[in-house]
Amino acid sequence: MALRTAIADTYEAQGLATDSGHLLPTSGADAALSLLSAAYLRPNSRVVLGFPTYPGALALFRGARARLVSQPLTPAAGTSPPWIVPSRLPGRP
Repeated sequence: MALRTAIADTYEAQGLATDSGHLLPTSGADAALSLLSAAYLRPNSRVVLGFPTYPGALALFRGARARLVSQPLTPAAGTSPPWIVPSRLPGRP
């Protein structure tokens, strides 16, 4: 709990309201992606990944039997595909 509080205090000092109970420190990117996969993905869930992407993410999402969709990350393509509407993402109002 002390680590969560220290992280929250750091964000608070930068002007970002943060509740330490909403933080889940992990040992790294793979651990975080693994937790997210277990919580949110079911077989055949669609995962949109930027290309190029982190190879560890590919392995984790394939292990979760997700369907991977590649989105090129170029200045011409931008960083948000036009067919993603934020209000339609799971968990969004």
